[in-house]
Amino acid sequence: MHGQNAESSETPAAGTGPKGSSKAWWRFRRDVRGEWRGLKRSLLTWRTGLWLLAGVLAYGLMARFLDGRSLEGMSAFYRANPNGEAKELAAVCQWFNQAGDFVYTVLIFLGLLCAHSLWKSAYLRRLAVGVLISSLLVGAAARVGKVLLGRARPRTVIHYKCEPWYCKGPTLNPDYHSFPSGHTSFAAAGSGPLLMAEPLVGLPLTLGTLFIGGSRIGGMYHHPSDVLAGLWLGSLVGCASGLRLRRLSRRAKRLAAYRRGRGVGAVPSFALPKPELGKLVP
Repeated sequence: MHGQNAESSETPAAGTGPKGSSKAWWRFRRDVRGEWRGLKRSLLTWRTGLWLLAGVLAYGLMARFLDGRSLEGMSAFYRANPNGEAKELAAVCQWFNQAGDFVYTVLIFLGLLCAHSLWKSAYLRRLAVGVLISSLLVGAAARVGKVLLGRARPRTVIHYKCEPWYCKGPTLNPDYHSFPSGHTSFAAAGSGPLLMAEPLVGLPLTLGTLFIGGSRIGGMYHHPSDVLAGLWLGSLVGCASGLRLRRLSRRAKRLAAYRRGRGVGAVPSFALPKPELGKLVP
């Protein structure tokens, strides 16, 4: 499995590292710290600002022009087919509601840990840590957004006959926790790192994320704009984590290939830290 050389540069000196069973825990702590610092550097850029601005504009347009029509269409569908297709759709959406939140991402995380235990790959271990950190960050951000904004869910809008964009936040009432979709954001944060780092594996998982988002609309748990916001938020953090790991893996491969050709102790120019401008001027 590729990426196994990615941890060679971080191996502690003899006598200073952990011993025995604590070695795995030490590596996990080191990976968590590295992932947290790397994510902060990746997200605190102007590209993140542009991504968020585009998400806000898309959310506003969907909330204004699409959510009302979607609500009318779904409510009419359920009224016209109370015991037929609507019942089957509600059962499917209920299944995704139970299996698509934390369970989906936890299964991805556990699958990566099992693969790491089989192949002893630092790359897979770091990928699992990326899924974990991304999911925790996105999950916390989604919960805060739900409480602060307090947007009414589609079922609440129908019951109280209010506008689809009605908000009463901050509130702890789950009937007003429509924005953003927690299921979609959590699933996107779990599948995003694999989509960027391992596209062949991440693509089916991303399709599963889209199915989860669609079930939130079909079950009338969220408006379409809420699902888009959850997908936008989860993709921002998850894909940033996957891209960072992909760059580190490529750098480790280049460094290993260079050392095979030039000797074990050789260090190429791309692996050296960039000098400061002041140190270049005599």
